[in-house]
Amino acid sequence: MHVLGMAAKLERHRPIVRAVLLSGEDLDDLDITYFEHIAQRQLTWEQQLSDLVDAFVGFLTDRNPDAAVVRAPDWSPKQRPKLETVQERSMVDGALVAACRGKIRETSYLTGQQIGAACGGKKEDAIAESAARFEQRYVEAGAAALAARAQADA
Repeated sequence: MHVLGMAAKLERHRPIVRAVLLSGEDLDDLDITYFEHIAQRQLTWEQQLSDLVDAFVGFLTDRNPDAAVVRAPDWSPKQRPKLETVQERSMVDGALVAACRGKIRETSYLTGQQIGAACGGKKEDAIAESAARFEQRYVEAGAAALAARAQADA
């Protein structure tokens, strides 16, 4: 079984995407492959998105995940993110979902709460399990990968 989890964030209006590809049947003996793409600051926004999709599709070449989860942001009612931030994050997530869906039939877009539920608990439980298994900067993507694995097993 091969499953993929992805998480994006913005740093100074620059998309950073991390992904965790899990391969294997036994949860305690998985082959883990990491992907990271940091957009080049000197490129236009449109070029940054295009480069992101090209890099990600290149990563997926010769890999055939059974399921993928793209981590959706958790916007709380108390948060009031700038419209520009919401728009940019939505464009990055949309590009990831579209790139995944082109190769991976079982692609989901889940919030932290939904990822926790897919893993059989709460968001904090999925994050804790991910933190115990994966490199620190890949914790969000790792939790998404664990949710993709749970969905593929269902």
